[in-house]
Amino acid sequence: MTKWQKLTKILNKGEILFKEGDPAKGAYVIQSGTILLKRFKDDNYILVDEAKKGDIIGVPSTLINTPRFYTAFVEEDNTRVVELPPQILNEIIIKDPEISLSILKKYSERLFSLETLFKNLKLPKIETDKLETKDRKELPPHVKAFLRIVPSNRKVPIKNVVNTIGRKVLSMNYVPDIDLSAEDKGKYISRKHAVIFYDQNEFFIKEELGVLNGTFLNGEKLKENIPYKLKNGDMVKFCNIEAIFEIVQ
Repeated sequence: MTKWQKLTKILNKGEILFKEGDPAKGAYVIQSGTILLKRFKDDNYILVDEAKKGDIIGVPSTLINTPRFYTAFVEEDNTRVVELPPQILNEIIIKDPEISLSILKKYSERLFSLETLFKNLKLPKIETDKLETKDRKELPPHVKAFLRIVPSNRKVPIKNVVNTIGRKVLSMNYVPDIDLSAEDKGKYISRKHAVIFYDQNEFFIKEELGVLNGTFLNGEKLKENIPYKLKNGDMVKFCNIEAIFEIVQ
């Protein structure tokens, strides 16, 4: 049995190759059949892309080691895919310019489609300097909580009743209460990615609407705009940036 045969999977209609939020263990070349890539939003799956023979899927999340962006649904019986673990994918990209060009073209087309979509969207004006009063209300003096950002071991105090978490955008004069820009070199975290808030003597976290790369609590992917209770020692992951929630007793 050759190396490629060992890496080949045969799937049938209805099976799932990988799920949105799963760790990225490799990319896949479609040898035959059809796979639909979908995102879960508002209790439904939305079609993002369709992959057929010769296509390669799962490249971005594999290269940058982030959770899967989509769920891959198998649409035909006897669909054959070849798994490319990160090391093999990197070797192919380095050694085979033709494949590298094909991957670059594929994702350039997708980026162009997204840019065209955003260009035609009519977005409401965002007035970041007009925050609600409750957003700036400070925590009671006896309540002490922090986020310890794992990559940098930076300890960030949670000061307000409502705390935005995300990435600063200087062009919009926007800085969240907890700014992860220093750790998020690749700019994968959203401008307003999540919110930690304090209510009835307990802390909660919720993911903001429209976040692309996900938020996770102890490994569970959060649903948009749904509050999840936070406990001391909980591990929160904003895209690929891990943080530990701490309460000082």
